[in-house]
Amino acid sequence: MNDPSLSDRIDFLTNPSSFSEPTATVEIRQTHISVVALTDRYVYKLKKPVLFDFLDFSTLEKRLYYCEEEIRLNRRLSPQLYVGLLPLYFANGQLSFEPGGRLVDYVIQMHRLPEEGMLVHQIRQDDFPLHRLDNIAARLLDFYQTQLSKPELTPYGNHSHIRHTIEDVFHGFELRPTPAQSAPIPQVIKKYLFDFLDQHAILFAQREQQHRIVEGHGDLRTEHIHTTWAEEINVYDCLEFDKKLRTVDWLNDVAFLLMDLDYRHRNDLSRRLETTWLSALETEPVTNLLTFYKTYRACVRAKINGLTSVEEEVPAAKREESRQKAYGYYQLALRYAVLGAGPTVLLCMGGVASGKSTLAARLAQWFNCQHLNSDQIRKQQAGLDPLTRLPDHLRAKLYTPENTQHVYEALWQQARQQIDKQGLVVLDATFRQQEYLQTLVANCHTHGICLLILHTTAPEAVVLTRLKKRETEPGVSDMRLSDYSPEIFQVGYEPDSLAPQVLTVSTERPPEDLLLQTVLPWFRELNN
Repeated sequence: MNDPSLSDRIDFLTNPSSFSEPTATVEIRQTHISVVALTDRYVYKLKKPVLFDFLDFSTLEKRLYYCEEEIRLNRRLSPQLYVGLLPLYFANGQLSFEPGGRLVDYVIQMHRLPEEGMLVHQIRQDDFPLHRLDNIAARLLDFYQTQLSKPELTPYGNHSHIRHTIEDVFHGFELRPTPAQSAPIPQVIKKYLFDFLDQHAILFAQREQQHRIVEGHGDLRTEHIHTTWAEEINVYDCLEFDKKLRTVDWLNDVAFLLMDLDYRHRNDLSRRLETTWLSALETEPVTNLLTFYKTYRACVRAKINGLTSVEEEVPAAKREESRQKAYGYYQLALRYAVLGAGPTVLLCMGGVASGKSTLAARLAQWFNCQHLNSDQIRKQQAGLDPLTRLPDHLRAKLYTPENTQHVYEALWQQARQQIDKQGLVVLDATFRQQEYLQTLVANCHTHGICLLILHTTAPEAVVLTRLKKRETEPGVSDMRLSDYSPEIFQVGYEPDSLAPQVLTVSTERPPEDLLLQTVLPWFRELNN
């Protein structure tokens, strides 16, 4: 007699009459490894009978074991949340939770938590109370202090094991390249991870010897943390299916949450948690190691979403959403790999038609961050459409010294806002007056922000060709071919006389070649 299919089991969980308690609706959510049914009061979780290179739920016995492990692990941080385990029976062609017939599966039952309490929703509020984050930090700090007091004596934190887990992440799945996801980008990320491993083998051995390996959460993200106005905190959905993936350096465990906050544009909260935990649990600098683990965790989420994006059982809209998320995680991993995780301003500056805006746009696209353009800000301040081509008398008004001062002030203010959100922003402006660059350098220094400057240049013939093209194609810049003279169009000073980290690049090459062959290697060299 055949077992009911996965589709049969999903249909069963979709039906409100399948459950003993009354429920008006049932909402189904799926990942590549589980099906979750949300009723009015409870959550029911079914493990899919799947086999991947990183987990095996292919038999009933294995699914039972991992259901029991999930309940055990999650009761460490959410002792009241998990109700228990329900056997699922099959008789006369029907599935039921009532005893009778053949036992075909198990379903975990949990209390349903109000959606508004999920941290993933709360952090979307600009006024998210920091004391609530601090309470979460304290709860998790207590958990890690407890775990560190009884460290795991296992090989899971050693150099070869970490290498194997990274190899697993990159094995068996690749996303198609897009304009924002160049084909070599995953290789850039992979090379960074393995280079870091090989260059820091002694560090990983020291972390083992110092007993920094714990049985952690394994999947610590904002979707798995819930808090109420009464400050009741639940942290749940531990990674149950592979002990070696949750038995890790505690930095590796928290890196997941810090990365997740970065991905959700709350770098300010990520930095606050990092400061709290590192000051309490570490005595030596570990920033580079934490960035390594954040890169790895971003790649894990990229692969998981990539796998979901090709599952036939998942609705088409969800598959496309997962595909876009996978690209976003790869972009975040690239940022960590070449720039590090600290707050960073990338400035593309140079003369008119020197290629700075094209380079800035591609950088922002690859790193999935905001591109702030001074010409666009100038027109926004004047209430004009950015693509409006202005007559000469209006151009003169827009480019007065007073207006230009306001533009550069706004550029900095918007940059600060983006740093709080993403920790990274790309600025695109001429900076012809060196006092504006001096001010930016000073502001970045005051706020602890790394400033990396790409000074773009191009041969005169290339500049003239680009200006001719502007005559027929709308653009943000108001500079035209008739305005051209080398003295006016170039920056009249050397940026590296004012800032320590400046790379001068000629932009005749295609932007992707310039980035891969020159710019990204420079970023990596500085980050090392």
